[in-house]
Amino acid sequence: MELEQFLVDVVEATGQGIFVTNNVTIRSHWNFGQSFFFVGTLLTTIGYGHTYPLSVIGKVFTVFYCIVGVPLTFLTISVLINQMLCRLWRFKDWLKEKMPSYKELHVQLIHLAILTVLLVVFIFLIPAGIFMTLEDHWQYFDSIYYCVISLTTIGLGDFVPGEDPTQSYREVYNVATTFYLYIGIISLMTVVAVVNSIPELNMSTYFLTPEKNSDTPETQRLTPPNSPNNNTTSYSATATEEY
Repeated sequence: MELEQFLVDVVEATGQGIFVTNNVTIRSHWNFGQSFFFVGTLLTTIGYGHTYPLSVIGKVFTVFYCIVGVPLTFLTISVLINQMLCRLWRFKDWLKEKMPSYKELHVQLIHLAILTVLLVVFIFLIPAGIFMTLEDHWQYFDSIYYCVISLTTIGLGDFVPGEDPTQSYREVYNVATTFYLYIGIISLMTVVAVVNSIPELNMSTYFLTPEKNSDTPETQRLTPPNSPNNNTTSYSATATEEY
């Protein structure tokens, strides 16, 4: 029981900025860099869980902030993705002009392959090397693991950058990491959107089938009178003429 209570005290002290290793005490977790990083992980729904509000007021504010902030964040991300897609379609059109003998599908696959290579190199491999350099105890695979877990918004929290209180330029590091998360998520979702734009790779086309029996009475009842899919009016008119 005493050991359990000691561990509880250690966890509570860490939450207050007192670390059992390196004999370090910091004023607060809530400096600008840590707060900016915390807000970024909230709004992107990554939620590492390493930093959290302790007071009731802080928890209440976090709840309402997420209710408003998360939808607005994803709305903004969707707008940015659409803007990026417009430029990517221009790039695909340029590829078509340069490869007129290629089929449409082949051009789309080449376009997707180029984007995938750029995504892997600049969003995963290079940032992973930077994280490995800045974090003393991270191996390269740990950094790759962190990038994948974070950008897929899973956020397990077992690896979180900028947690060493003795780290130089810690606040700048946290802010830069937050921007990386936003850029990485937008880039990853953009490539996913490009994949879905290719009918042969869009998995929904293999599971969704066209609607059948669209002229059933129940379908006609639910279809607006002026809808082109509603044949009730024509049937009524024909019946009247025959009568």
